[in-house]
Amino acid sequence: MRHWPVELLIAGAVVLAMNVTFIYLAVNNPDPVVESYESEAR
Repeated sequence: MRHWPVELLIAGAVVLAMNVTFIYLAVNNPDPVVESYESEAR
């Protein structure tokens, strides 16, 4: 009996949780380097 659908679902949930965590950190802790990069003329 194979369990690949369950493992695939768990792996997808882990990846989704990591993405949500990174987005949450990026929104709440803006990087000053990114801010200066966006505000300065290139």
